Amino acid sequence: MRPELAPVLERLHREHGAVAAALTELRALLATVEPGDATRLRTEFDRLATELETHFNYEEDTLVETLNAADPAALRPGGQR
Repeated sequence: MRPELAPVLERLHREHGAVAAALTELRALLATVEPGDATRLRTEFDRLATELETHFNYEEDTLVETLNAADPAALRPGGQR
């Protein structure tokens, strides 16, 4: 397909795993939250927001041009029109 995108896709795959782990940690924190945990919650929300913003910016900077140039049918499973 586009071998030059292999490193980009590898990084995005790793970041998707990191975001999933952060969401799992946040869910666990929310399940055990206590009244004095507001600062801790805010820190975790801010960390997740920063990770997501960085990830989305990288994704946009590296993939949007390629996706816009692609034939939409080629992006469907099996490349069917």
